[in-house]
Amino acid sequence: LWAAACLCLAGPGEGKVISARIDTTLRRYSDVYLGAFTFDQKGGKIRVQTDTQVRGQRFLFFDGSIGSWPSVLASYQDLSCAALRNVSLMVTQDEWTNSLSEGLAVPPGSYHAELALSRTPQPSQWFTMLSNCDDGINLHFSVTYLNPGGWWYEQFTKDEQGLLEMFMGWTAMYGVGCAAYAYGQYTLYRTQSL
Repeated sequence: LWAAACLCLAGPGEGKVISARIDTTLRRYSDVYLGAFTFDQKGGKIRVQTDTQVRGQRFLFFDGSIGSWPSVLASYQDLSCAALRNVSLMVTQDEWTNSLSEGLAVPPGSYHAELALSRTPQPSQWFTMLSNCDDGINLHFSVTYLNPGGWWYEQFTKDEQGLLEMFMGWTAMYGVGCAAYAYGQYTLYRTQSL
């Protein structure tokens, strides 16, 4: 009952969220690593909200396959910004100009996108970077990663799913143990004071 009350007070679950304002004026800081998230084999969602006045910025997404993130790690110092974009998994199409670009292009102004990921044979870890080959990065953004499965699972990366239930179980067991100890101390105090 206590755990259910805590869950009701906690409100809706939220996935892994990366929220920041990045402002780099030097071109040598044109690539920024943001984080990783393991998606279920059933797919998932990535929600992106941005606000900027700088053109040319893109979110780049990589997975753990040999030609993707391991390749970036092995040769990052030698990769140009354009070569890094070529390794990115996602190619998007601009709805107004129909032009293709690597990664998710961020237009000036306020922007919102929701990317749906397709099924994969097994869970896959995705890595996210922010890139601007033309200038420095100046962006206020929020990126939310969600797995399928409703409140109990969507907010957790695949390798952390089940931890909430485990911690709730251990908390309940700890509460029962504390209550039993308190009752035992109370009983001992009453019998000794007679």
